[in-house]
Amino acid sequence: MPLRPHTTTDCNRITPATPVAGVSVWLTLPGKPGIIKQSTERGVIPVLFLLYPPCSTCQKAKRWLDDHGIAYEARHIKEENPTRQELEAWYTRSNLPLKRFFNTSGLAYKSLGLKDKLPTMSEAEQLDLLAADGMLVKRPLVIGEDFVLVGFKPAEWEQTLLK
Repeated sequence: MPLRPHTTTDCNRITPATPVAGVSVWLTLPGKPGIIKQSTERGVIPVLFLLYPPCSTCQKAKRWLDDHGIAYEARHIKEENPTRQELEAWYTRSNLPLKRFFNTSGLAYKSLGLKDKLPTMSEAEQLDLLAADGMLVKRPLVIGEDFVLVGFKPAEWEQTLLK
């Protein structure tokens, strides 16, 4: 069955191709790693991949996604930081402690003295703080329909994304 790619001028979005008998194709633009993935009857839903492009761990994670043919929508975490509502939903879905969503090795975290402040802050205050500055958020993040991956751990990613 021939695949018909969809073209777009928006380099930051992955867009669906024209459906062909229950098959969807997801592509990025030329010059970006092309992601082609056929779907099942319900269609391909790319994961949301939040990254900070200069971050070497994010670069490794992106390469891993590309090498494994995982469809994703990339989002620059500093330019388009997660909203409070997104963070709250992801935190709830992840079943992880909220502290895991903080980039504890980042300059913003250290300069604000959050190591000592977080234990006394409410969950609402922590979510507000994360939503205020994308550089406070642990990266990379991969968000799917029923999972949230925080940080790049290849074994965990393989278990979740390649099942």
